[in-house]
Amino acid sequence: EADDDRAEEISSPEMEEVILEEEESLELESVLSAEGSEVAKQPEPGEADEIDSALEGIFVLDEQDGESFSEWAPEEVPEQEYQVDEKAGIVGENLPGEDSVPDSDEDPEVQMELGIAYRDMELLEDANMKFGNALVMFEKEGETDKCILCCRFLAECCNELQKYQDTLGWVARGLDYRKVSDDELVNFEYQSAIALEAMGDFIESLKGLRRIQSIHPGFRDVERRISSMESAGH
Repeated sequence: EADDDRAEEISSPEMEEVILEEEESLELESVLSAEGSEVAKQPEPGEADEIDSALEGIFVLDEQDGESFSEWAPEEVPEQEYQVDEKAGIVGENLPGEDSVPDSDEDPEVQMELGIAYRDMELLEDANMKFGNALVMFEKEGETDKCILCCRFLAECCNELQKYQDTLGWVARGLDYRKVSDDELVNFEYQSAIALEAMGDFIESLKGLRRIQSIHPGFRDVERRISSMESAGH
């Protein structure tokens, strides 16, 4: 009987109306809650512009459908300067330029070696220029032995170029260092004798050649030159 009364109570029109009102109230709360969530997700004024700005340059809108984003578009990278290392055969970024490479024009050893190479190729004017450069640099460094050697090379080249007066000048300069070895003394005497003979000063030339003969018998063509001048009555 109690159960029948409860069923009767639940199915009464007043109770159904209460239940309906409760369901409508719950549904309204659910709708309001959902709308509040959407409102919370909306960006504040100005935030949309910041988002668009942040995305700009990172993604590109697909131009075909205007809806989906396509591939990543990186910002433009500034062009780099590249140089080719011809000796190594490599292409590198920001390789040192010519200014950073040691200048051979400032190296006396290199200048002297170039002079020897030019002399061997019979490019005597170029050789003289290199020997002269090396001499100036060696003098600044106080390299006396190298200075004497350069003077001897210059005297030899000037004889080959038939600049005999210049030869005598380089011989005198080489002997001025006063620390000339015996071998270099003989070399200077020989170059001086050749120049004097070419200039017609046979007496002084013979004196020099005989000094060489007494110190260093068999040196180069000294014997032949002495015989030739003596046969000519000099």
